[in-house]
Amino acid sequence: MIVSVVIPVYNRKAFIRKCLESVLNQEFVGDYEVIVVDDGSTDGTVDILKEYSSRIKLHLNTVNQGVSSARNQGVRLSRGEFVAMTDSDCVATPNWLSELVKPFEQSKDIVIAGGRVEDIVENNYWQLVNKGFNTFIAKSSCYSDRVVGCNMAIRREYVLSHPYDERLKFAAGDDTGLCWSSREKGFKVFYTDSALVAHHHRSTFNSSIVQQFLYGYVNTYLCIKTKRFPYVPNGPRILLLLLLCLLMGFLGLSSFWAAAMVCWVLYCFLCLYHSAKSSAKTIYEVIITFPGNFLLYSTFCVGNLAYFCIPNAYLKP
Repeated sequence: MIVSVVIPVYNRKAFIRKCLESVLNQEFVGDYEVIVVDDGSTDGTVDILKEYSSRIKLHLNTVNQGVSSARNQGVRLSRGEFVAMTDSDCVATPNWLSELVKPFEQSKDIVIAGGRVEDIVENNYWQLVNKGFNTFIAKSSCYSDRVVGCNMAIRREYVLSHPYDERLKFAAGDDTGLCWSSREKGFKVFYTDSALVAHHHRSTFNSSIVQQFLYGYVNTYLCIKTKRFPYVPNGPRILLLLLLCLLMGFLGLSSFWAAAMVCWVLYCFLCLYHSAKSSAKTIYEVIITFPGNFLLYSTFCVGNLAYFCIPNAYLKP
């Protein structure tokens, strides 16, 4: 079995060395190659990549083309039966690759497999707020609706004929789009709990806000594209909107906005409390981070609505 590991990278000088070391030192029985697509880095990342030129297949883009395009470029350069994806700010465990490709032995209908993503220890408030946002933790291995793009393997023949959506320029939704479209075509996605990578959080207010806005924006685009609209959590939001309309009728416009804010805060708290059950957050952490999470969740919803107002602003033509 030959497996190709594809790593897209853009301005990750602080993280790329640890990522490469973890991927190049896998306990994998078989042949595997590592393909790195640098998407126009300007921070010195390329200098580090060139140190590994004898151990990796390196492709350099002169201009930034977007994460989906970089992933597709890596796939086209690959020669493996399966293509494993991880991100340049991740660290893989030694048995990551061998565990990630095991599910494909179960059924040929499985075209995508993904593993567990854990958070790298948080050092500030916004890293704590983002704890759990990029994780996928299930109680056991199972068929799934989607898996996380920084810990994903795909049958090469499938992704060559059904590539990542290159309209998604930013690092948001490329994994969800591929999973949803494969399920729409009747294929299966499998989550395996034994394939593990650790992933860094967003560590600043600005980067966290931008990330959640783009997640929300792309979520609406993908829901419409794959005929999943309205889709959870969009469905409950529609019910909430109907409830607020009823409140406006009973309370009048003067009291409406106060009632609306109370309902929205309660709704967000219930959503965040529920998400804590599937993430690594404790109840104490949920309470401490609620203000930040409330802001990010509201920003995600703004992104949902923004797509209808500016449908091409954050997508490639």
